[in-house]
Amino acid sequence: MKSTSRFHVGWLLPYSPTPLALAVFYWLGHTKYMAKTPFWILVTLLAVGAILNGLALVTTRGASPRVRIHTRAAMSAITT
Repeated sequence: MKSTSRFHVGWLLPYSPTPLALAVFYWLGHTKYMAKTPFWILVTLLAVGAILNGLALVTTRGASPRVRIHTRAAMSAITT
């Protein structure tokens, strides 16, 4: 039986849109379509969200698939 706790690149897939989101937020920050939120705040929020989602993945490594999916879904909802 294979171990399911090893890292694989597919785990990074949910984080791949983050650079695109930063570029869009930067662009929108210079238009009238978004509030004038400082860019560093947006970067911090995206980084903290990614870290918390990663922590949820690591801390539930030995848990059942049901616990893992519920924890990841809750963390994604909270950070969103």
